[in-house]
Amino acid sequence: MQRRTAAQRGQPPPSAVVGSPAFVGRERELTALKQALAGPPSVVLVEGEAGIGKSRLVQELLAAPAGSRLPALLVRCPPFRQPHTLGPVADALRQRIYDAAALGTSALAGALRPLFPEWAAGLPPPLEPAEDASAARDRVFAALAELLDRVGLRLMLAEDLHLADDATIEFLLYLAKRQPQQVSLVVTYRQEDVPARSLLSRLTTHPGMASRRVRLALAPLDVTATAELVSSMLAGQAVSAQFAKFVHDHAEGVPLAVEESVRMMCERDDLVFRGGEWVRRRLTDIDVPPTIRDSVLERTGRLSASAQALLRAAAIIAEPASPDTLATVSGLSPGRARAGLATAAASGLLAEDGRGLVSFRHALAARAVHDTIPGSDRQLLHLKAAQVLEAVSPRPVADLVRHFREAGEIAKWRRYGEESAELAISSGDEATASVLLCDLIGQAGLTGRAATRLLDKMAFAAMPNPARYVENLVSALRGAISAGTVTAGDEGLVRFQIGRILQMMDNHDGARAEVQRAVPLLADYPVIAVRAMTMLGSAHDTSSPARVYTRWLRKAAAVTSALEPADRQRVLGDRVTALLLLGEEEGWAEAARLPTDGAAGTQRRNVAMTHLNAGDLAIMWGRYDQARRLLGFALGVAEAHQYSRYREVILMDLAHLDWATGNWDGLADRVRPRADGQDGASVRLEAVQVMGLLEAVGRGQRAGRGQTPACAGRAEAPGRDRLRDGTSDGTGMAGAARRPGGRCAAPHRRAGRGGGR
Repeated sequence: MQRRTAAQRGQPPPSAVVGSPAFVGRERELTALKQALAGPPSVVLVEGEAGIGKSRLVQELLAAPAGSRLPALLVRCPPFRQPHTLGPVADALRQRIYDAAALGTSALAGALRPLFPEWAAGLPPPLEPAEDASAARDRVFAALAELLDRVGLRLMLAEDLHLADDATIEFLLYLAKRQPQQVSLVVTYRQEDVPARSLLSRLTTHPGMASRRVRLALAPLDVTATAELVSSMLAGQAVSAQFAKFVHDHAEGVPLAVEESVRMMCERDDLVFRGGEWVRRRLTDIDVPPTIRDSVLERTGRLSASAQALLRAAAIIAEPASPDTLATVSGLSPGRARAGLATAAASGLLAEDGRGLVSFRHALAARAVHDTIPGSDRQLLHLKAAQVLEAVSPRPVADLVRHFREAGEIAKWRRYGEESAELAISSGDEATASVLLCDLIGQAGLTGRAATRLLDKMAFAAMPNPARYVENLVSALRGAISAGTVTAGDEGLVRFQIGRILQMMDNHDGARAEVQRAVPLLADYPVIAVRAMTMLGSAHDTSSPARVYTRWLRKAAAVTSALEPADRQRVLGDRVTALLLLGEEEGWAEAARLPTDGAAGTQRRNVAMTHLNAGDLAIMWGRYDQARRLLGFALGVAEAHQYSRYREVILMDLAHLDWATGNWDGLADRVRPRADGQDGASVRLEAVQVMGLLEAVGRGQRAGRGQTPACAGRAEAPGRDRLRDGTSDGTGMAGAARRPGGRCAAPHRRAGRGGGR
């Protein structure tokens, strides 16, 4: 039976009161999601642009019987400039676990103390310090997985994963690759906002998860679905076809844009019920804002002054906060704050969660409001937020970094920035730590000595794109010198660090110039002086005669003889590399003295790197047996202590060695995955080189048959990547010529990678 309108029933037309939108146009995706979770643990990827309905799909799943039967953990990734290491996962677990002691965790849970200081009484004692950041990260991951198992969770939903820190994404990869997989994963993300080198690509493309991975791409609504969505917000009454098409065209079918536009038109009294359906009063005269930002700003402008103040405070905090916190940051009295909060919540911009915390319903709306706050007001609000959060226990360090930075409070920004970096390092997230430290060094006006101290903690090799930071970093260091506030010794330290950075970026001339100016200033820092002179004695380029490099190495040796034994061991690896690069037989005598143990993580890492460099050079020298011994030892150390970055480089050196010695059986199958993988540009480049060399062997057999080598042209792309992103590690092109008997000439390569720090 046809449903009669209010006018047909003799009732007055409804007023334009906007309700909550129905779940529209996503029934197929919801069914696919339920089916994916009905079987063995799987990975479901929900992709779509901002406002397309990813979060609503997750909410509908949790509300459905199929979702409610699975014990779930909802992880939200907030839009912070510097994401907090594992913060989204930690925050979600805090809401789920109220008594850590009752879980009966193993001793491994002691690794979680830095993440959950408030659980100290319920966690096992701290573990012994990890050997390095990778080992620390793996221990934290294993301990978190144990927590999930103890709580009985079978589903983890991670929203806005494109905003997450690398450690959070790596943890999800860890869960997905566990055998057998225990937890299903549902992740939402915006593909257009995924950084070019984000680890998220491993979750979306890893071949090992292809059989149990489901990808759902949410598309914009069509006109019919848009009309249904608008109708659901207007008490189920019909909307005119013209109005539906107007809304669809201007909102581009994005559900959130549709919702925000309808709310704005209602508040502007721009909707009228006519002829049994809703129409817009002036369809052609006033445009619906084409973006969510315009809609949000229009709505906020019509709210009371108190509501706007609360919205600004919520936008500054950018995460769920208590009403009292919002009131304090906004500067409103309790009475005005309550009234403003009620108005802002009624507008649909703010929402309250189950904990009584308030935040923007949509991150885009928060960003729109934040960007309209005048600079001076924004700075003051960030300071207020920082002061409120500083009184919280435990202190949210990552939030304090952001707020004090935006407030211009340099001293506290430095303090919490370094503390946050240390927390990231202890959790195995060297990339986030290095970006934080880079930000501090480049913009916090540090002294030369302080900048040098932070630089020694950085892992350039772990950064996704170090080249983008170098210009500001070098500029800041040179600014510290030009300011005239550093001592001569500090100037030497700073110039040495500038030289290191330029060397990593393959700017050899600039690096040598800085280090040469540093050496005379380093009399009070003999270890750094030896490192500087050895750098000048390393023939990474060929711009000078061999005697120039040799002279610097003699000077370095003279200073080294006066060092303590431990310090002599620290600089030995660099000396070995420099001598062997020059073709000096003395380098092999020195290589025989390389340490084979180390008392601490950093020392062990240096042991792995020095043997890797020596093994790399042994290939170039044609000393293949010695190369295999050195690389085998380095691989053992890397695997024993989980130095994953070094392990991949060592494996590729061993692949080059197998090529050079004619051990070609199965070599292509071992190398090919790394040529197409995500293990870093230098590893990909070396893999492509080996594949290209193998391809060259059979090229003559294919000549004349029109076959194109499978690797043709592939060796160039990784090289371009390395030039673009600055990840060059000094490894040059490989080349070899076939020898009789299946043996090959030694490939011509440049060796001597830095330690990555």
